[in-house]
Amino acid sequence: MDKLLKLFDKNKLTLIVSLPDNSLDFAKAAISGGADALKVHCNIKHKASGVSFGSLAEEGAKLDAILSQSKIPVGIVPGADKKPTLEELKEIVKMGFDFVDMNITEMPEYVYDVKGITKIAALQNEKQLEAVVETKKSNVEALEAAVIPHLGYGQTLTIGDLRCYISIAISSGLPVIVPTQRKIGADEIPILAETGIKSVMIGAIVTGKTPQLIEKATRDFRKSIDSL
Repeated sequence: MDKLLKLFDKNKLTLIVSLPDNSLDFAKAAISGGADALKVHCNIKHKASGVSFGSLAEEGAKLDAILSQSKIPVGIVPGADKKPTLEELKEIVKMGFDFVDMNITEMPEYVYDVKGITKIAALQNEKQLEAVVETKKSNVEALEAAVIPHLGYGQTLTIGDLRCYISIAISSGLPVIVPTQRKIGADEIPILAETGIKSVMIGAIVTGKTPQLIEKATRDFRKSIDSL
């Protein structure tokens, strides 16, 4: 079992920090605040942070720096604007990443054949759950419930959101990660934990974009999770 999956198995709720930029200072801030795992990006313009990330080669030095300094699992979104090649995915494994996270409709078939890394599929709506049970998707080991439309980013968490998270957790039978597309507060952790999800992934909408803000937000969520 890979490191992130072990955390899902061990923890009541696992705290992942999605870095708003591939910055070593941001990574150190999240780790200092108590993150269980980190997520970085390449080949994508991130909607929540508004940051464009370059290719694996272009981001390589920054990613290597983060990996070398992190004792916690680090995962990567390997591309959306440009899908990763099989060679890039193999390089990602070689670099030491613990997991890859991609929209389920954008995951190339060969991602399932790559060994040594956890595959996380991001769902943009509940209907995409059907793809999870297809044979070709059987190697998906966790889901990211990225179900909030872009126009809803930064708004208040709703009862409908909670029902959706419950449905995905029960229907999939897989560990479910909820990203902070809504402006979720640390005080809402107890109600999120009751939905049956296994992880909250905090990103730019709640962490801000400075090391100080990232560390504070991570610490606030850490305290809330530890009090469950």
